[in-house]
Amino acid sequence: MPICIDRDRLGLLLAGGYSQRAAARELSVNRWVVAKAIKAFGMRVRSWHVDTRKRNQIRDYLQSGVLSQREIARTCHVSQNTVGRIARELRNAQPMSTVNPCRCPDCGSVLRVFPCIACSVRRSASPVV
Repeated sequence: MPICIDRDRLGLLLAGGYSQRAAARELSVNRWVVAKAIKAFGMRVRSWHVDTRKRNQIRDYLQSGVLSQREIARTCHVSQNTVGRIARELRNAQPMSTVNPCRCPDCGSVLRVFPCIACSVRRSASPVV
């Protein structure tokens, strides 16, 4: 007996950031059926694509530290890999400097980090006499 899947609903779920597994759960079918439907419909799926609202929601959950990555994935209807990628982005993100930019007294470069990197590079590159 063939299984019917609504192409538009599947497309909306995937575009909304649902993983194939979460879309299958939502449609009450096996995830392999969803994979075959995607192939049959000629859909292009970027499995790592998550809309900004959902990405921010995942970041909030990760930063609160209350839920595990598995629980966050279930709550947000994304894969655990997606949550892991966003967690890795948060770990690797460099905090923005809160220091207002100013000028170096020696070279005049705009500074956000002290000491002046340009001056330290020049000092290390200049030959010792």
